Amino acid sequence: MTGGREEVPPGTSVPSMGNVPVRGTAAPGRRTQRDALLAAAERLFAEQGVDATSLRAVMAEAGTNVAAVRYHFGSKDDLLAALIRTRSEEVGRAREDLLTALEASPEPTARGLAATLVEPVAALALSGDDTWVRLLNTIVTTRREPGWRILSETFEPQAVRLGLLLRRIRPALGPSTVRFRLAEATSLSIRVLGDLEFVRANVAHRSGPVPARAVVDDLLDAVEAVLAGPSRES
Repeated sequence: MTGGREEVPPGTSVPSMGNVPVRGTAAPGRRTQRDALLAAAERLFAEQGVDATSLRAVMAEAGTNVAAVRYHFGSKDDLLAALIRTRSEEVGRAREDLLTALEASPEPTARGLAATLVEPVAALALSGDDTWVRLLNTIVTTRREPGWRILSETFEPQAVRLGLLLRRIRPALGPSTVRFRLAEATSLSIRVLGDLEFVRANVAHRSGPVPARAVVDDLLDAVEAVLAGPSRES
């Protein structure tokens, strides 16, 4: 089937399987079928695109069956939504300590704000766990629904807090300018980190590709400039 609302064929009895470990192709250790489906979907969506990936391909990759998909998700859009919420929560938790520390600082800095925005996602890209970052880049670039809406919803609570911090750092900025700068800084971060190998090669010099960490440091400089650079109100 085509389109995001690809449904699992009806007529299959669905047992309770919320904590059943995956068999066959599952990684060692206790891993539920839901976990396996999310991991398989992330890999395939990142590599092939959401619309080009069928639910049957996800099932085959995860080593599960129709009943498991229908029980946990129901449709490809529901699977994508669950994946985004799960991964966004993980990144949000990684960002929370940085954000809380910056909020507690008597003098928050633009560099600290840039690091709070960039480093939790950069950590995934630098560790080699980049499938989520690549998928994130695809969703942000294409505004693919329901992914774009869910990403916006899950990021909004921290975005509000980041905006309040930016107003502390640059009090002259108006509300719309704050939102614009945060949106563009976030999009820039995702574009770079979601295609890190291309960026490394694209800015390479004669000695070879630029180290990944150096690209992230340059990204931090750029995000800091976007967030706290001069404005017409200055």
